[in-house]
Amino acid sequence: MGLPLWFLRIAFGKPNRPARSYEGLVQRYQEKLATGGRASGRFVPPAAPSSSVQQMSTTLRDLIKRLSARVDRWSDEDLDNTLLPHPLLGKLTVREMLFFTIHHVQHHQRLVERDSA
Repeated sequence: MGLPLWFLRIAFGKPNRPARSYEGLVQRYQEKLATGGRASGRFVPPAAPSSSVQQMSTTLRDLIKRLSARVDRWSDEDLDNTLLPHPLLGKLTVREMLFFTIHHVQHHQRLVERDSA
């Protein structure tokens, strides 16, 4: 979200379908996972020792603050008419990418909570 809007539109085009709701995006992601979709390559996180959880949490909070500040500068129209690539879901609107990010962070938070119990 730090790149100029015009660059993103040139690089990834414009949507050819209506934007999905949060629920619709999560459903589409679950469908992809059900058909065998998995993270690969640079999207597979390395194993992290439990001693790094606090530092990773601090880093994540900082990233969320920066992302939130950037999102505040975007109009609703730009969120719905600008695309970004997703390795499993293909091109998503920026709003959909934000929905995915929320869902994915919550998923990993649940995993951390499960594994630290």
